[in-house]
Order: sequence, then structure tokens, then C-alpha cells
Amino acid sequence: MSKCEFGMSEMLYLGHVIGAHEVHVHQEKIKSISEWPPPRNVTEHKCFLGLCTYYRRYVKLFSQLVTPLTDLY
Repeated sequence: MSKCEFGMSEMLYLGHVIGAHEVHVHQEKIKSISEWPPPRNVTEHKCFLGLCTYYRRYVKLFSQLVTPLTDLY
């Protein structure tokens, strides 16, 4: 695999797809979040929230949506 690729219209970088005019989440990451197993303890709960928080910029009203989850611990 080459380190350099030229003339690409999109590229994958740290779970984001970067295009000429937009940046969006890679579909595999959305799939992994939706298929995440239910947390069984506080540590797993915090790990899940951390993963979701990484993509908060793409979710409208994210803080309101996760308030019930953050209130659990």
C-alpha cells in the first residue's frame, strides 16, 4: 500500500470521510455504534459514551440526547 494517493475525491481519516466540500462519519463506525452490546458495568458505559461523544458534532442536540445516559452514573 502506498502512503500517497493523488486525485481522490474522498479519503478516510480517523473514522471520518473527508470530501471536497464536506466531512461525514464513515458508515462502518455508525454500524459499530448501533451494534455495540449493552454495557454491563460503569466502565463499559463510560466507554460507550466516549465513543459516541467523539462523533457529537454530527448529532443535532447531542447533549440533550445523552443526558439520561450521563445521569446513570
